[in-house]
Amino acid sequence: MTSISSNNVLIDKVGHITTIGINRPEKRNCVDFNTATQIKNAIAQFEEDSNSYAAVLYGTGGNFCIPLTDGATVRLQAMIGLSRALDLILTGRSLNAKEAFEWGVVNRIVACGTVISSIPALGQAINLATSLVKFPQDCLNVDRDSTYNAAYNKAYEDLLKYEQKNGRRLLISDATKGAKRFISGIGKHGKAYNLTEKDVCEWEKEFSESNKILNPKSKL
Repeated sequence: MTSISSNNVLIDKVGHITTIGINRPEKRNCVDFNTATQIKNAIAQFEEDSNSYAAVLYGTGGNFCIPLTDGATVRLQAMIGLSRALDLILTGRSLNAKEAFEWGVVNRIVACGTVISSIPALGQAINLATSLVKFPQDCLNVDRDSTYNAAYNKAYEDLLKYEQKNGRRLLISDATKGAKRFISGIGKHGKAYNLTEKDVCEWEKEFSESNKILNPKSKL
């Protein structure tokens, strides 16, 4: 096993399998610019390694995050349909494992009993990768490319470029503001009721101040 630590990204190699871990547990593995660059470099390194046939991408500390503009708006609607994709993308709501499986967001549900490096379910992903590297790799890659071609009608690269170009407009303005609000606690765990700050009228402010004077908190 080889191990390379790159600040926010952990890279390990076991045989023909590369594991890439997002390592910002204190930030719930939120992907900032530096982390995104490290992930990009790790994936490029994997792609250039002719002796590594499969990669497993995971998050440490029980959380996983890859930003929506990294291909999710392109792939998601092809996976689960336009209606359901818009439901998730526009509301940002969370799915439980059962619903995610029924929709096709995930293709299997595993128990949290298989643990590698104290990370539940990572072992199951590595087991799957191990089963893939046993097959002739040229055949697998040709079949995968044909499947992608059928799903996206030869427009996959163009769709990804449009998503990236369209998403860049928000990185400096809305995305940055939204990320700061999320870190402060707004919208966490898929909760949508606290996304906007409530406007308080002047009479409400006066009533609140009067109530504090009339009903002071007990010092006992």
